Amino acid sequence: MQLEYLATVQRHWRQRWLDDRNAIAWPAGRDLLAYMLLNLDDPQRCWELLVHGLRDALDADRVDAGVLDGGDPRSTHHWYKACAEVQRASMQLPAMSEIAFDAKQPDLVQIWHKPLGLIEPDVRQSRQLSPSMQTTLLGLKTAAKLAIPLWDGARPAGFVCADWTRPHPRWSAQLHTQLVHFVQPLGELLRSIAADAGKSAPPRADALEPVSLSPAEHRVAALIAQGMSYKEVASQLNRSVSTIDHQLRSIRGKLGLRSTSQLISQWRP
Repeated sequence: MQLEYLATVQRHWRQRWLDDRNAIAWPAGRDLLAYMLLNLDDPQRCWELLVHGLRDALDADRVDAGVLDGGDPRSTHHWYKACAEVQRASMQLPAMSEIAFDAKQPDLVQIWHKPLGLIEPDVRQSRQLSPSMQTTLLGLKTAAKLAIPLWDGARPAGFVCADWTRPHPRWSAQLHTQLVHFVQPLGELLRSIAADAGKSAPPRADALEPVSLSPAEHRVAALIAQGMSYKEVASQLNRSVSTIDHQLRSIRGKLGLRSTSQLISQWRP
């Protein structure tokens, strides 16, 4: 994004959601949105901040978020595919980001008709999901699922989803309501930046050679590549989250990467 346009977009969203304390009541959501606005020049980074922040808030095993490739499931042919995904560091779950879901299938369409999205504490016993979707989710090791729709004005735009590998996770009804109010308006912002995500050319095969990194940066990169969140890396290394974020910016700069997802996919210890 050009700097002048970027500043205009940032100012618009700050005035709309952050200046009005009633717009987003969830304190962690306000902080997360403010951080996302600071990174609008890196769309993929915005998606990553969103899924990492929500994984920590929900204590989920996997969180993914993304937009429809065309924005409206009533159109001829549209698919949902995650723009970003994060998993609990101790797990190796199938990647939701490798699957495209037909946005016209009834299981997805019905979510847009529910004010709070899909709340499924036990996929195996679900009366909300079709047998085929149950089979798909169970094959992805999803025992409980939360799916909140993203809207771009009056148009369905995508989803934010959280998965747990055990049924009946201990989520708070108050947190869920706050989360819905935080997520739903994000569709317009995320939709506007989605087209820019992933446009950078893939790094060369030798681009992630770690010799250019300091020992501290190498440790951070290795832990992030294992799937840890910023908060988990900060805790393990006894550093602040802002320090980890600063180090990752330095790492991406040295290695010629635009996003942390490229680091995760290309890193070789």
